[in-house]
Amino acid sequence: MLPRTALLTLWLALAPGLATPDLAFVRDENLWLHRFEPAQDLQLTKAGGYGTPSWTPDGKALVFVRNGRNIERFDVDSRQLTTIVAGLGPVEQGVEGCSAAAVHPGGTAIWFSRVRRLRVQGEEVWDNAIWRVGLDGSGLRKILQVQGISPRSETMNALVERIVWSGDARVATIGVQPHHGWGVGRGVYLTCCDVNGVEREAVVPLAYQECNPVVASTPVRRGDVLAWPVTPMDPAERPELFLDLLAPGHRRLRRITQPAEIRDNQEQLVWPDLWLGGKLVAAAWTGREQPTVRIWNYASGELAGEIANADTPLWRPSRG
Repeated sequence: MLPRTALLTLWLALAPGLATPDLAFVRDENLWLHRFEPAQDLQLTKAGGYGTPSWTPDGKALVFVRNGRNIERFDVDSRQLTTIVAGLGPVEQGVEGCSAAAVHPGGTAIWFSRVRRLRVQGEEVWDNAIWRVGLDGSGLRKILQVQGISPRSETMNALVERIVWSGDARVATIGVQPHHGWGVGRGVYLTCCDVNGVEREAVVPLAYQECNPVVASTPVRRGDVLAWPVTPMDPAERPELFLDLLAPGHRRLRRITQPAEIRDNQEQLVWPDLWLGGKLVAAAWTGREQPTVRIWNYASGELAGEIANADTPLWRPSRG
């Protein structure tokens, strides 16, 4: 039997006219690149502490948060590492710091989440917001206060997991994960805003009537397709994980089902990414001994390949 990566390479070889994109991923807190022709994993960084990467629109570099403090850029071809902005969080990692860096499709700015604990009028308060900085490190500023938190709470009530831009680059969709039991049930709530930080939509939960409550996480939209992982909260009743592919209006195009193995409500499918040209969706299968990136053909629902010990997959944009 062919290994999963070989299966994927074979499927792509049978699809005429398609240039196979690389797939970036995180392994042991370092950045890696999977190439399919021939199948190989290339380690890009070795220092550790890397997370939440985002491709520049030209596909030449990855921008990411390191150790919750710095936003850095790694040029894949030259292997050059550049610090864009440093010192955005404390030395000791925790709730405070930055995460969820996302390069604007225009290629000139980065949006990211930043959590700070401030002292206002003698009282400690949380500041939980979306910030912007230029790709050259200029123009650092706060643009949007994240909704759904209690600023004077003893704990942080909501954490931003992911920022995804619309195809026209006008609106950002921000996935907010309730933290420490805030809200009804658990799941990702979305807020949308334009490039100036003006909100277009209140924070709202995505409702799944047939398996509610659920743990939903890290949605992504590419073109008109929205991929959203869903985990039922009662694994004894529904021992599966779902990856829903949705059309505009949340009409379901395809539901991909991943049987759970551990059944202790720890397994999840997270951080999906879509390659529309090949109708492929990649997502990380976590909660096991090692995370695994699985790749499906979302037109047929068939498993096309997998990469062991891998998390946070991102298809490389076309460089042509």
